[in-house]
Amino acid sequence: INQTAQLIGNDHYKSEGSLSLPSCELWQNLGSAIYHEARNEWVYSENLYRDVLIIDSTISSVYKNLAFVLMQQSLIEGSGGQIALDKLYNAETILKRAHRLNPTDTDVYRLLGTLYIHHEWWNRAEEAFLKAFQGNQEDPFLYFFISRLHPSRFRRFGFRTRESLLKNAIKINPALVWAYLSLGEEYYFKQKYRESEKIIHQLLTICPNSGDGLFMLGKLYLLQNEWVKMIRCYERILKVTPNFPDVLYNMGIMAYHERKLDQALTFFKRAMELDNNSGAAFYRAKIFELMGEVDSAAVMYRERLKLRKGPYDNYANEAAENLRIYLQTKEATH
Repeated sequence: INQTAQLIGNDHYKSEGSLSLPSCELWQNLGSAIYHEARNEWVYSENLYRDVLIIDSTISSVYKNLAFVLMQQSLIEGSGGQIALDKLYNAETILKRAHRLNPTDTDVYRLLGTLYIHHEWWNRAEEAFLKAFQGNQEDPFLYFFISRLHPSRFRRFGFRTRESLLKNAIKINPALVWAYLSLGEEYYFKQKYRESEKIIHQLLTICPNSGDGLFMLGKLYLLQNEWVKMIRCYERILKVTPNFPDVLYNMGIMAYHERKLDQALTFFKRAMELDNNSGAAFYRAKIFELMGEVDSAAVMYRERLKLRKGPYDNYANEAAENLRIYLQTKEATH
């Protein structure tokens, strides 16, 4: 893998039109940056891309890659936080630098449009995508990201529906996993479950270990009460991706209803560790109550209250009431 990354790095640099070979340090840093990006190791990748730009600040493609990495970090930080916003603003500045270096590169407009979607600046996103579309109509990622706009904006690109955009993305790149997943979700929300299952099976044909694809298929089996098939999907996911919080949570729910309480606790505990899952906190409290461990239950109810999703969060309200009863009972016994 390292050798492949280094070769990609070398070709990446030569594509800029340089007649001279890059320095050994630049070549290694760029290859390593691409390698860590492929492994979703965003911080390592960011630092290495920045090291490359210290050596040579004229490589526009490195600016694009760096901006993409910063956008991924922003998503991990979560929307609304200052760190996430700082990453997005930094990415925007970097993309504008890439545009100055190579004004004809339509990828920059597509990346800017994606960044504006993160900001929910829909008009800017549409205009950026339109510029990218005018320059390159064979970019499958562009159709995928256009599909995230409101359908009223599709007509400027010659499309009417999200489904048609995603199908076009798949036509251009039959291995574009994101497009299959989004098309499956589109059918799912329109209650076209057979079409959704068909497209997810197509995805799993080319990418059999897609955790997201298997999870989507599990959701479809759940709707059809095909419990055995659903469990098999989840088990396959956990073999490939042991730390998949949504699967761990759902496995915990099944274990809870089967009264396999110790097993359920294990699933819920891991889901909380990975994703601060509010539902897992609530169910851990319920299990501790069933086991007679009221102090532990109170701790989990408090955790659930920290994750309250608003005044109409019924599970948080139930947690608050149960915690009130616990405190009153504890005070009365003392």
